[in-house]
Amino acid sequence: MKKLIITFLLSIILGHINAQTIPLHKSRSNTDKITAFIPKKMALIGFTDNMEARSTFERKMKERLLAYNMDAYPSIEISSIVFTEVEKAEGELNELIEMITQKGFDSFMITAVSRVEEKREDAEGYFGTYKVYHLETDIYSIEDKNISLLWGMCLDIYDYQLKELQIEDYVYAIILQMEYEDIVPANNEK
Repeated sequence: MKKLIITFLLSIILGHINAQTIPLHKSRSNTDKITAFIPKKMALIGFTDNMEARSTFERKMKERLLAYNMDAYPSIEISSIVFTEVEKAEGELNELIEMITQKGFDSFMITAVSRVEEKREDAEGYFGTYKVYHLETDIYSIEDKNISLLWGMCLDIYDYQLKELQIEDYVYAIILQMEYEDIVPANNEK
């Protein structure tokens, strides 16, 4: 899966993500399915080899989703699978998804770096060539072992933003977009 989705640079980013610097995002969804689907049991997967970042991200996302009455479970509580070797990552991810399916989950959310590119531009007062990390979050439904994409978004994070950002900021950006698209009710947090 593209070199463990660039060895899930989210481990770098999640170790560092501030609400004032929430990056640009793009969204896509299967509107018909998402409005009819209310997850009862969702698995949360932070696709990274950094266990501390994965654990923190999954825990913080669970806390946020619980505030919307969504029953969410971090993947580290479901399985001992660790994404440590690039060559094995795709197989391990597929194994984890199969395990989630067998344990009665009706959905899962996966977060990963989908790609990294270099851009030359003027971005937020910065001039020059920068690396842009495309961090994707997708929600899939599981129905009778059929898996389909319900919703997804991508945050574009520039390398110069990495020092300012913390995990909570990325979680906040995901939730904010979910509220905006009525995936979760707006202003429903405890």
